[in-house]
Amino acid sequence: MTSQFRLEGTTAKPTAHGSFTIPAGTLGDTAFRDAAGEFSWADGTLTLAKTRLNALGGSIAASGPIALDTRRFSQTISGQNIDSSQLSDKDIQGRLNFNAQASGQGSWDRANADGTFSMGTGSISGIAFDALTGNFSKRGPAMRYYNLRATIAGQVIAIDDADSLNSIKALFRLPLVPGQPELPKAPAVPALPKLPTLPRLF
Repeated sequence: MTSQFRLEGTTAKPTAHGSFTIPAGTLGDTAFRDAAGEFSWADGTLTLAKTRLNALGGSIAASGPIALDTRRFSQTISGQNIDSSQLSDKDIQGRLNFNAQASGQGSWDRANADGTFSMGTGSISGIAFDALTGNFSKRGPAMRYYNLRATIAGQVIAIDDADSLNSIKALFRLPLVPGQPELPKAPAVPALPKLPTLPRLF
């Protein structure tokens, strides 16, 4: 890691502003490279700005404060051209864009986040789609997806609420759990029934 910064303020209350670069590293289990950004520091809080790095096959940007003593954070995060198979059980293929507001303390696993995502052409368990968009909400380890819209063979399929990736797969008429009856083909159904609660894959 290399950095340049300027110290200001007083001995009792110093502040700093600068920039940094990190050629490569890891965030949890995720490897990244070519990280760079700007930062400011005051009153024990490090604030990131214009921070970008390459990871998950695409680029990720982040900005916001991190309290160094408590490790509490509030970040605006976005991703461009992310390889979605690296965020799932490999059943989802395609390039992903997202925007989110995230907050928490310490581990990302315990963080909360709300955002939107969009994909162009891709597939779920081999079922091709032309586009997939929606909102997501993360509360600790639990994920919820809503306002989903999938375009398949020119037809738009909508689902208001899904409590896991399994529920999204149900939208594509996939048998998900042993003994689970197969859903009728979605384009032939005028209104999708309320999906059952299904176990999460991760």
